Amino acid sequence: MKRLLLAAAVAIAFVTLTTAAGAQSPGEVITNYDVEMVIGSDGVVSFIETIDYDFGSSERHGIFRDLVRQERYDSENDRTYDIDVTGVTMDGDSVPVDEGTDGDYLRLRIGDGDSTVTGQRTYVISYEVRGAITPFSEHDELYWDAIGSQWQVPIVAATSTVTSPAPIDRYLCFSGPQGSTLPCNTATADGNAARFTASGLGLGSGMTVVVAVPKSAITPAPEVLLSERYDIAEAFSVTPVTAPLAAGIAILGVGGIVYLAWRRGRDRRWTGSAVDAAFGNISGSDERIPIGQHDAGPVEFVPPDGVRPGQVGTLIDERANLLDVTATIVDLAVRGHLKIVEVDTDERIPEYELQRLDGGKGELLAYEQTLRDGLFASGPTVRLSDLKYEFTEQLGTVKQALYADVVDQGWYRSSPEGTRLAWRALGILLTLVGIGLTVAFAIWTKFALVPIGLVIAGVVLMVLGGRMPARTAKGSAMFSRIRGFRRLFDEGEQDVRERFAEQQGIFSQYLPYAIVFGCTEKWARAFEGLDAQQLGTTYWYTSPYVFSALAFSHAVDHFGIAATGTLYTSAPSSSSSSGFSGGGGFSGGGGGGGGGGSW
Repeated sequence: MKRLLLAAAVAIAFVTLTTAAGAQSPGEVITNYDVEMVIGSDGVVSFIETIDYDFGSSERHGIFRDLVRQERYDSENDRTYDIDVTGVTMDGDSVPVDEGTDGDYLRLRIGDGDSTVTGQRTYVISYEVRGAITPFSEHDELYWDAIGSQWQVPIVAATSTVTSPAPIDRYLCFSGPQGSTLPCNTATADGNAARFTASGLGLGSGMTVVVAVPKSAITPAPEVLLSERYDIAEAFSVTPVTAPLAAGIAILGVGGIVYLAWRRGRDRRWTGSAVDAAFGNISGSDERIPIGQHDAGPVEFVPPDGVRPGQVGTLIDERANLLDVTATIVDLAVRGHLKIVEVDTDERIPEYELQRLDGGKGELLAYEQTLRDGLFASGPTVRLSDLKYEFTEQLGTVKQALYADVVDQGWYRSSPEGTRLAWRALGILLTLVGIGLTVAFAIWTKFALVPIGLVIAGVVLMVLGGRMPARTAKGSAMFSRIRGFRRLFDEGEQDVRERFAEQQGIFSQYLPYAIVFGCTEKWARAFEGLDAQQLGTTYWYTSPYVFSALAFSHAVDHFGIAATGTLYTSAPSSSSSSGFSGGGGFSGGGGGGGGGGSW
């Protein structure tokens, strides 16, 4: 009666499982799955899996078998298994096998891609595994998922035999879903062999066996094969070693860079009195200027030593920018080297025409000559709009000429732009080295936090690279005098009017400097009420509109905006535990296992 009930239960389970599996693999089932495991005296376990696979009416190329090659061991390591596949047959004949890895599995794709199979087929897979035995103090142990829980088809009957190099006196078997502690149908041992059976293994169910091997039966003593698990969080973990090292490198790096900036990036000045600092001393000795102690010289009513507006702008902010170029164009016009004509058009945006003139005042400096030649490369008259997309390359040349000029004047030892680029390039290099070391350390060590200090230092160097240009004592002296000259433009309007009322054209002569100082409108208000003749603008700027000093300043500001937007525009682009321990054993809890299916 008991046997009858058992048979009925198995049949019901089989029908249920087959029906449940039908949605995924219609008609496919493993009618019998037998696993033979032979533990060698050297600890190598030989496996022979015999799989009776029924494809039903489905046409498939064959089956695939996933063998576990590594699995989690502890918080830091994975346990690995060295698997050597020694043979695969189908119905007693050799069959093509494609071996490959799929995550933690060694996948065997068995079958011929150019042909299909149906009905019942018997596959035999032979392989050896090193690292499957786990050593304990009183015994060695095979705790193994003889049939893994990842099979995609139901298994009607399963058997497993374990042969040991010594008599077996302790053994267990679990079956069912992952984590199940239900015993297998049968578990017996006779001498050196143990045999286990299970039935009705549905999707997600397997069979796990545990066999104890007496100590000294395996020589040399078995060892668990471990590989350190890569974990990005561990690679960047904060430890008593990594944190101080990273902080130390960052502090040393940033401190060294700040020290360099303090030593190399500070302006120098003549030693002595304020007069010496502004005009030089007899000995020629100089010193670094304390941080934040740039003093303006006394008010000067004329540009110091005839310094030009473009030079003023470059010396003030250590950059040759578009404002300096625009001021230079206006200065060239004021000095008679070109004329600016505001053209009356129907468009809401004003148009400007530049006319080249000969015989202007003052010899042109190299950067001024470069600028004028670039503006009139196509002829003696040019519309500002015609320079759009065409002047970008010449503009770069003009800027380089301005940097070369401030070096020739002795105001800088080297080009401020070149200095910035050199230090920033060094910062980029240091950052890239730090990033490269961080990546390398993250892949191969747990010290990836350490090189981040270099990255921080590199970023700081890139930022401070813009502060590295330093004026010479001569440059600081001129800078001080220029600041004194600027005070003229900051005086009250009435004082300026009274001081320069008798000087014809002073408005135009100083207008380019007002552009550089950013006070065009304020400069114009000081001369409000004077006509174009008195302001000295008639020979270098003409406009079809009603004239006033304030309106003219707005027109000049707009010319500067138009020139900036036009001259700088580039051409658009074309677009481990034992299985015997209390509560320790369960189905799926051993090594190996895996699963498979058809393809």
